[in-house]
Amino acid sequence: MTPDEERAFIALWNAGTETATIARQLGIPQGTVFSRAHTLVRQGKIQPRPRGGAYPTQRRQAALARVSAGVSARTPLPAERGKSLRWNLHLSEGLRTRIKALAASRGLQDSQMVEELLWLALSVVEPRHQDLET
Repeated sequence: MTPDEERAFIALWNAGTETATIARQLGIPQGTVFSRAHTLVRQGKIQPRPRGGAYPTQRRQAALARVSAGVSARTPLPAERGKSLRWNLHLSEGLRTRIKALAASRGLQDSQMVEELLWLALSVVEPRHQDLET
């Protein structure tokens, strides 16, 4: 790895860029990204990532960027959702309060807001799960 390539790698890594994106941007296999990261961590040039990939805040920001760009997370229409079933959920009071306020601000019922949030969460988790399987 040349010094310029190393600087580019370190900049992407420190920005919290996902390993697949680093590989794509640098034109290298994802395994090479892991190998280089391991070497740079041993050399003390970068910090290791927490288990599970990017830092939670950066994962959330990336998910929101995908949603705002319309890449994923389209809440299915009622006809696409299928039959509705009743579930009992145990939520903290703080979470319940926030969901109720968000639902009221968007003119939705609480259960509709919970369903929309779950569809959004699935759109974030499923691509990540597929990345882990490959």
